[in-house]
Amino acid sequence: MHVDDLKECVYTMRYDEATTLYGDFGPFYTGLVGTLDEVLDATLA
Repeated sequence: MHVDDLKECVYTMRYDEATTLYGDFGPFYTGLVGTLDEVLDATLA
């Protein structure tokens, strides 16, 4: 994913009515590099 794609997604969700009313987002991680296990360990710990 390119950083501009991520920006566009977040910007769009910011003004989406359903997201505004019902969106509940937990921690948001970007740019993690590693094996699946390494990434899960780092984010779920």
